[in-house]
Amino acid sequence: MNIMNKVTLQAMKKNRVRTIVTIIGIILSAAMFTAVTTFCSSMYGYMREYFAYDKGDYHVSFSGCSSETIDKIKADERVSKAAVAKPIGYAEAGSSNADKPYLYVLEADESFMKNMPVHLTSGRLPENENEIILPAHLQPNGGVSHKIGDRLKLTLGRRVAEDGSELGQNNPYSYDEEKLTADRIWEYVVVGFYERPGFEEMIAPGYTALSLLSEPLREGETYDAYILMKNPRKNLDAFAEKLSGAFTEASYQTSLLTIDGYSVFNNYSNMLVSLAAVFCVLIFIGSVSLIYSAFSISVSERTKQFGLLASIGATRSQIRRSVLFEAFALCVCGIPIGLLVGIGGMGITLWLCGDLFKSVLDAPFGMSFSVSWQAVAVAVAVAVLTVFVSAWIPSRRAMKISAIEAIRQARDVNAGKKNVRCSKLFIRLFGAEGMLAKKYYARSRKKYRATIASLAMSLVLFISASGFCMYLTKSAEDIFTEKSYDICYRDLSAQNYTEFAAGAREYFDEITFCLNTLDNSFVYLPEGDTTAEYKAYTEAQRSAHEGLLKVEQNCFAYYIDDAAFGRMLTENGIDADAYFAAEEKLPVMLNSGYDVVYSQDNGENNRRTYNYSFVSDGVTTLMRAKPAPQLDGYILDGMFWSGNETGEGVLQYYYWPAQEEDADGGSSSDGENSSDGEDFESSGIDFFGRPIDQPVRPVEYEEIHIAATVKTAPAGIDSGRAMKLILPFSAFKDQKAFNEGFMNVYICADDPDKAENDVKSVFETRGIEFAPQRLYNRAEEERTVSNMIILVKVFSYGFIALISLISVANVFNTVSTNVALRRRDYAMLRSLGMTNRGINRMMNYECLLYGTRSLLFGFPLSVGMTYLCYLSAAEAAQMSFTMPWTAVAIAVVSVFMVVFVSMLYSTSRLKRENPVDALKDENI
Repeated sequence: MNIMNKVTLQAMKKNRVRTIVTIIGIILSAAMFTAVTTFCSSMYGYMREYFAYDKGDYHVSFSGCSSETIDKIKADERVSKAAVAKPIGYAEAGSSNADKPYLYVLEADESFMKNMPVHLTSGRLPENENEIILPAHLQPNGGVSHKIGDRLKLTLGRRVAEDGSELGQNNPYSYDEEKLTADRIWEYVVVGFYERPGFEEMIAPGYTALSLLSEPLREGETYDAYILMKNPRKNLDAFAEKLSGAFTEASYQTSLLTIDGYSVFNNYSNMLVSLAAVFCVLIFIGSVSLIYSAFSISVSERTKQFGLLASIGATRSQIRRSVLFEAFALCVCGIPIGLLVGIGGMGITLWLCGDLFKSVLDAPFGMSFSVSWQAVAVAVAVAVLTVFVSAWIPSRRAMKISAIEAIRQARDVNAGKKNVRCSKLFIRLFGAEGMLAKKYYARSRKKYRATIASLAMSLVLFISASGFCMYLTKSAEDIFTEKSYDICYRDLSAQNYTEFAAGAREYFDEITFCLNTLDNSFVYLPEGDTTAEYKAYTEAQRSAHEGLLKVEQNCFAYYIDDAAFGRMLTENGIDADAYFAAEEKLPVMLNSGYDVVYSQDNGENNRRTYNYSFVSDGVTTLMRAKPAPQLDGYILDGMFWSGNETGEGVLQYYYWPAQEEDADGGSSSDGENSSDGEDFESSGIDFFGRPIDQPVRPVEYEEIHIAATVKTAPAGIDSGRAMKLILPFSAFKDQKAFNEGFMNVYICADDPDKAENDVKSVFETRGIEFAPQRLYNRAEEERTVSNMIILVKVFSYGFIALISLISVANVFNTVSTNVALRRRDYAMLRSLGMTNRGINRMMNYECLLYGTRSLLFGFPLSVGMTYLCYLSAAEAAQMSFTMPWTAVAIAVVSVFMVVFVSMLYSTSRLKRENPVDALKDENI
C-alpha cells in the first residue's frame, strides 16, 4: 500500500463520525436500490407466473393453421415453445344455462396440457383421444352432473349462422339465429375435472372439454397454435407477418406480452417506459442526495486536508487517486452490508406480506422472494457510481485552488462587502443568537448549501413520488373501468315490479329498477355549450377516423324507480323533495362520458381512454333530432353529415328505395341500388355506403329542457359514449305501456355470491317465475378488474412509503452530520458564555432557514417532476394536470418536523460534550 492510501485510511480513522455517517449513507443507498431491484424481480416473476397460470404461458395464438404451418412454427428458432389444439366440435350438453347450451370438445397435445391453464380438481389428464376431462363449472353453472368413469356419447358438429358462416367460442349463443350441424358421433370416458380455463371467454356458448391430440398431425386438418416467443418485443411482429395468410385469426395474450416488454398498443408502451424512467430518476436522485450530502457537507475539511497534502508535494493525480481509494474503501465497507440489508429486508417483507398478493389477485399462490444476479448487479453498479461521483465533486474543488488557500480555507468563509443587518422583529424573535446564526450562514454558505440541497431533494422525492403514484393509479382506473353493479336480473316483467321490489328491499339497500323502454335519438350539442374535454375527445375521434367530419352524439332516455332516482339526486346535492313536488318532471342528464379511441400514428397502434363532461355547468337545454319524415316509396336508412373538412354543412337523413317482393318471393328495388356496395360507382353508393342521387332531408331539431346535470348515476347506468337522460317511473305517462314493459334489476352488494342466492329467494318467496339464464353475476369479471387496481395502489403506496423513509433518513443524516462537523464552532460559542438556551435559539433559526430555503428550491422542482409524470400518464388516458396537494401539505409539515427532531437530537449530544475537548480536536 502506498503512502497516499495510508494517509487516506488514517484520515478516515481520525474522522470516525464522518466516515461512519458516510458508510451508513452508502449502506442505506445500496439497501434501497437492492430492495427496489429485488422487489421488481420478485414482482416480475410473480406476475408472469400468475398470468401464465391464469391465461396460459403463450404470447399469441393462431387459429386455422395447417399441419405444415404448425411444423414451421415449431421449427422457427424465434419460438420458445408451442402448444397445439384441434377443435373437434360442439355437442348438446343438456345445460340449464340458456346462454351456454353446448359442450365444446378440444383435442390438445401434451404441451397444451402443461403450458395452458389446465388445472385438475380431481382425476387425471387424458392419455388418448378416447378420454376426456370436463370443466368443473359444468355442474354449478350448467346443472349437468357427471362423475369420473362415466361414458359420454356425443353427437359433435359445427355451429352455423343463418348466413352460413361458422361460429366459434368467441361468438355468443344466438338462439334461433344459429343451428348445430351433426358431423360425427364419438364416445368418451370421463377421467377428470379441471378448473374453468382462462382461455374460455365469458361469452363462450360451450363448456370446454379436453381430450388428448393424436400424433402425428394430419394433412387437411386445421389446428390452433399457442406460441411463446423468445423475445416478443423484437420478434413477434416479424414472426406474425411471416405467417400472414397461414392462419385465419390471431389472438394476443396482452397480459403476458406486457410483462415481457411488448404492448399491442404503442402508446401504452411509451407510457410504461416513461413512467419507469421517472421512477428510476426519483430513486437515483434519492440515492445521490443521500450519499453526496455525506461527502459535500464536509467540503471545507476535505479541502484543508488536500491542501496540506499538496503543500508537501502531492500531485493532482495522487490526490485524485486518494479520493478514488477513499471511495473504494467506503464501497467495500458499505455496499456488501447494504446488499445484505436490502435483500434481507425485502425477503422478510415478502415473507410477511407475500400472501396479500394472493388475495389481491385471487391466485392460488402468493408472491415468493426471488433474487436475480441482474437485479443485484444493477444495485451494485448504481451504488458504486453514486459513491464515486459524490467523492469526485469535492476533490475537483480542492485541486483547483492553491495549497495556501486550501489550508487557510479562504474560500469557505466569505466576509462580504456588506454587513448583515437584522430587523427589530428578527432580534425580538431570535435574539442575538439568531443574529449570530444569520451572519454565520451569510459568511459560510457552503456549509449550509449541501443541507438545503439535500432537504430540497427530499421534498422533490416525496411530492414527485406521490404525483407518480397518483397518475399511475388514475391511468389504471381509466384503463380498467369498473361497472356500477354486481348482480343483474334481465327482463323482469313490469307487472311483477311492485311485488319483487317489496321483497328485494328486505335484502338490499342499493337496488335499481331500469325500464327497458329506451328512447334513442341524436342530440346536437352547440360548440359553446360543450366542455374542453369533450372537444378534445371529438377531435381525437376525427383524427382516428379519416373522413369523419363530425362526431354524432346519441342520447338514451332511461326510466328508473323513484327510490333510486331520489337517491341519485341526493348523492349529487340536488333537493329530491323539490324535484318530485314540481308540476313537470324534467329529465336529469348524466354529464359524464367515457370512450376508448383506437388510432394509428406513423404506423403505431394507440389506445387512449377519454373521460369527459359533455356540457358546461349551467346548461339546461339540449337540441334533439325530430323523427325523420316518411317518404312514399322509400325507407329511412340513416343520417349523415354533408359537409367539408372545416365542419360546414348540415346533418341529413338519407333513404333507400323501398323493396318490393318479386314473383319468386325475392325482393327487388328501383334503380341500381340493390348491390351489396362493393362497387361504389356501378351500384350508385358512395364511400360511406349512402345512395347516390336518392332523396335526403335535413334533420330538424326540438328543444329538450333538463332539470339538472349529475356526475354519478344509480347502478346499471354507467358512463359511456352515449349521453344519458334519466327520469323516474312517476314521469312515465302511459301506464298501460309501462305494465306491458320489461325492466332490468341492478344490485350492488358486498357479497355478490350471497346476493345471487338472495335474489333467487325473493322470486321463490314472492311466487314469481324465475329464469336462471336472466341472472347475471359479474363478480368474477369485476374481481379481476378490481384486483388490478388494488395491485397498482399497493405498489403506489409501497413506493411512497419507501421514498418517505429515504427522505427522512436523508434529512436526519444531513442535518446531524452538519451539526457534528460544526462542533468546534459551537464549542467556541459556549466557551464565550453562550447558554444552552442561546444554542436552542440558534437552532430554531436554522430550522426555519433550512425549511424555507428547501421549500423555495424544492417546490418548483417537484412541480416539474410531477408534470413529467403527468405527461407520461397522459399517453394512455385523458386527464388534466394537478398537483398532489395532500402530499404537498404533508411534505411541508414533515420538512420542519424532521429538521427540528434532527436538530434536537444533534444538539443534545453537543451539550453533553466538554468545550475544551471539542476545541482541541479538529477531527470528528
